[in-house]
Amino acid sequence: MNQKNNWLNRPIHTSLPAVTNEIVLFVFVILIAILTRFYDLESRVMSHDESLHTYFSWLLYRGQGYEHSPMMHGPFQFHALAIVYFLFGVSDFTSRIPSVLFSIATIAMVWYWRRYLGKWGAIIAGFLLVISPFMLYYGRYVRNEAFVGFSGIVMLYAILRHLEVGGKKYLFLLAGTLALHFTSKETSFIYTAQALLFLGFYFILQVTKRKWSNAESDYRVFIIALSVTVLLASVAVGAYLYTHEESTLTGAETAMPANPDDEVTSPLAAPQPAPISLTSIFGVAAVISFLVAAYYLIRGYTWERLRNERSFDLLIVTGTLVLPQLAPFLISLTNVVIPTDVGQVQALANDTNSLLVIGGMLLLTFILSVGAGLLWNPEKWWKMALIFWVPFTILYTTIFSNSSGFSPVPLAHSAIGLCNKMYNVEANLGITIY
Repeated sequence: MNQKNNWLNRPIHTSLPAVTNEIVLFVFVILIAILTRFYDLESRVMSHDESLHTYFSWLLYRGQGYEHSPMMHGPFQFHALAIVYFLFGVSDFTSRIPSVLFSIATIAMVWYWRRYLGKWGAIIAGFLLVISPFMLYYGRYVRNEAFVGFSGIVMLYAILRHLEVGGKKYLFLLAGTLALHFTSKETSFIYTAQALLFLGFYFILQVTKRKWSNAESDYRVFIIALSVTVLLASVAVGAYLYTHEESTLTGAETAMPANPDDEVTSPLAAPQPAPISLTSIFGVAAVISFLVAAYYLIRGYTWERLRNERSFDLLIVTGTLVLPQLAPFLISLTNVVIPTDVGQVQALANDTNSLLVIGGMLLLTFILSVGAGLLWNPEKWWKMALIFWVPFTILYTTIFSNSSGFSPVPLAHSAIGLCNKMYNVEANLGITIY
């Protein structure tokens, strides 16, 4: 194996000592990626999804505005396409340029994974990404998958590198890739949940394997409270799945067709409050148990030692940036039904109680997010928050031209937008998440 690596490290010519065989092979992989992504790019007819993305991007390019709709995922693609139309003109070829560029960038990103995959492993992985039918198809397709793939590989790289070397560079990179993903597609919720689960387990492993000096009782209480939290959360998830199983159609079932003779309810009727569920009870109990565990963790392990844990850095950055977008989970515990269609959203304008609850919950999550971030590291956190929220706000308000982004009740209106995003995740996955 060393002989193989030695060959990769050799320069291709004595006059070019910096250009090794490894670099030449990887450049060859990138050239194949460029060729396969750009070749005959305009020949395939636009699909249904592509036609929607290109049409509304074209309207934005013409100056006719754009308003984010979760049906077509995040706003990043529409702004990217509008810029491409402005620079290179409008055609099937130019419409696919953003996806092509991000697909190539995803393959190029494998170069930085050599320390984890090995030199030959990175070259082989890059080549496999080039010839992958899935990567090739969506790398030439006007959808969000190319952005998602790039976001995922960069996010994981930033996490692993920060765990390895620390510092702030990779935290900024993590904030940037979260901004890209959350403005691209709702899969950002899934990727972030997976990252938080991994970081949570890793963090617990780190703090429990180290000695808690003169705090054995705090350690025991922390372990007990954490175990109770896991148990209650598991029961809450189980209750949720059990109560929603009957209301979810399977692949072998069809929905009851609409009856034109049925009485039609007003589309502007206010949504009715939902009863407190078993899931909510166990969920709240799990949160309380978690807070107890967090208290004894801080008291026994000490705050300074926590701030020195690299996994804790990643948990704080990821958790605080995403927390305000999880407001719908809290809203669903208050007997306020989250609007999921146009009629319910319009009816909500006359429902002061629901507006206050939705706006209040969003304000609460923002306060918790800012408070936790500044408590962790006030010098770093606000910069990471800007990296995430500035492009997020600019894109979702279409560079501040979308007036609905600044309604008279902006907090409630923003919460509705986030609720609709989460509702779109349900539609994609065929599940209910609140």
